Amino acid sequence: MKKNYNLLTNYNSFLKNIIIIFFSVLSQFLYAQIDEKRQQEIQNLWNNSDKYILRDAVSSMRYAKQASILSERYGDSFNKAKSYLILGKCLLSIDMHSESLFYLDKGLKEPATADHHVLKVLFKEFKGDNYGKMGLPEQEFNEYSDILSFVPKDEKNHEYQRMLSRTYARMSANLGGRKQYDKADKYINKAIKIQEKFSDSEGEIYNIYMIKGDICLKRKVYDSAYYFFNKSYNLVRKDLEYQYMSLKSFGDYYRAIGNKSKAISFYQQALDDIIKFKIDNVSNKAELYKNLSQLSGETGNDLRKNYYSELYQKEYEKLQNKNNKDIQFAVKSILNQEKQEKKLLEKQNSTTVLSILGVFSVLSAIFYFQFIKMRRKKKELKIRFEEIVNELEERKKRQEENNLGNAGHSLSGKGEDFKISIKTNTKLISNETEKDLLSKLMSFENGTAYTEKGFTQSNLATILETNTKYLNYILKIHRNKSFNDYINGLKINFIVDKIYNHPEHLNYKISYLSEISGFSSQSRFTHIFKQEQGMSPSEFITQLSQKQNKNTTK
Repeated sequence: MKKNYNLLTNYNSFLKNIIIIFFSVLSQFLYAQIDEKRQQEIQNLWNNSDKYILRDAVSSMRYAKQASILSERYGDSFNKAKSYLILGKCLLSIDMHSESLFYLDKGLKEPATADHHVLKVLFKEFKGDNYGKMGLPEQEFNEYSDILSFVPKDEKNHEYQRMLSRTYARMSANLGGRKQYDKADKYINKAIKIQEKFSDSEGEIYNIYMIKGDICLKRKVYDSAYYFFNKSYNLVRKDLEYQYMSLKSFGDYYRAIGNKSKAISFYQQALDDIIKFKIDNVSNKAELYKNLSQLSGETGNDLRKNYYSELYQKEYEKLQNKNNKDIQFAVKSILNQEKQEKKLLEKQNSTTVLSILGVFSVLSAIFYFQFIKMRRKKKELKIRFEEIVNELEERKKRQEENNLGNAGHSLSGKGEDFKISIKTNTKLISNETEKDLLSKLMSFENGTAYTEKGFTQSNLATILETNTKYLNYILKIHRNKSFNDYINGLKINFIVDKIYNHPEHLNYKISYLSEISGFSSQSRFTHIFKQEQGMSPSEFITQLSQKQNKNTTK
């Protein structure tokens, strides 16, 4: 009996151990499945982030931030570090340097980064890029030097050797930018020596050859520059988005040796690639347009020069507005996504009735504020319209009273006494010349020459029989405006007079009004009209039509 009891006890103990082992294996399997699912979810976010990095940094950042939130929730140090790296890279691409450095430093503090040389090198590289863009070349160089202090010098480890090669190349580019060409040459030669050991290094060495070629070009060793640019170009896959950099390098080479036609050809090819792959690289695009404008002017093609100059100005404005308030707001919203998620969870925990009431309250508030906003806008439009009408009537009255033309209309719609307008000058020109130019300017304002499309500073200087320097002086002193603002103001005053004094213009399309006032596009016309008059052309026409209908009814 005792023996049977012992057997039973042993069997129960064995069965208990089997069950524990089974559930332990099962829980580990389930955890592995969950972990794999989590990892796949994070990986998908990284992939999406990488897909947008060259085209839409804000969208790329949104995916990277979601990946970092998931990584923080699951407590995975490596995933957190990688997500912070991508966030730092995205923020760097839109020149938000302090935010970028915050995430890069945060990633460097992760335990996974300390034990992972590849991650650590990438963090240091992007920190260096930030300092470079911030105009701090010494701090940039120090970050790259720091990489050399911790990457093992193991010549048998290809991964470490590649990291060293890439670092030497970055140090060389940094020194080249500071015109320390001898040191730059020394480091780039080290980078090439390492890379040429590997048979599968095409994906990296093309950039190193490009840096070497650029240093040779700056040192005016043109044959060597061409040799390395050509080697770089032959290693870039023809469907790769970075091919435009090699084409741009060829343009720089041919420009340096004086072959302007070939330089133009390669710069244009580089632009074609940027457009083809929809690459969001505003600074390179602006530089290419600038180069093409200058070269076109040097080759006597003024039409192309002006064309590329306009495109350059547009890209330059984008570059200046790259870190504008809208982008900052979008980025900060993304970076504060944890708070948004908490609010979302709180809403989800509310009852259905409260949710419906909340939505109804929000919609009611939106409709109420929209209604108030519309009423306010309508009132403001009416007030502004009456101001414009009063200005028009006042101008019309002055012109009728002053048939001698001694007082031309100003951009604000108010006349100026000739003697009063002759202000104390800085002796750039004599009083007599100043009076003569102002008199001619007033005559010009009473005409319509400014409505000619493409009317330039040079055109106006020719009409006034002066130079652009004197012209800008007169406009600054007596009109308090730049040339573009001055001409745009005249055009808008011209079309406002037309609409007000000739009712048939009320039925014309906005595109036609834009055309006869000399604007290059309807959108530009609408923008300037609103800027000058405080309302859009269509709003002005609507207000004027309503006023005329009321007068007719009366």
